[in-house]
Amino acid sequence: MNEFHRKQHLCRIYSIRNKEVKKHTLAIKILINKILKKGWSDFTIFGAGELYEEFLSYTKDYNFKVNMVIDSNKNSNKIFNPTYALKNRENRFVIASSSFYPQMKKDILELAKKMQKNIEVITI
Repeated sequence: MNEFHRKQHLCRIYSIRNKEVKKHTLAIKILINKILKKGWSDFTIFGAGELYEEFLSYTKDYNFKVNMVIDSNKNSNKIFNPTYALKNRENRFVIASSSFYPQMKKDILELAKKMQKNIEVITI
């Protein structure tokens, strides 16, 4: 079993093992599968809400490295704004939102274009 199939298998195990399905489980599974298909091991998360909080518990099992967390509405010593991420050469973004992802994707792509940065974005 190669690494991709091992991680997909882990995804299936989570759905069986966790009988109490959390609010964002389906969205997280979709994001994980897309990340695996792209072959990403590190990325920046855009969105610091509930989906992000639930997604973090999966990152260790999949050996994902979250480079930074960004959010348009929050700014602290651990959560940065999108401009900061782009200035620091982040180019892979996973949007951790099940409600606002179309607008968030549009915003980060427009900002990247304005700053002349090439980026990739994964959403649900």
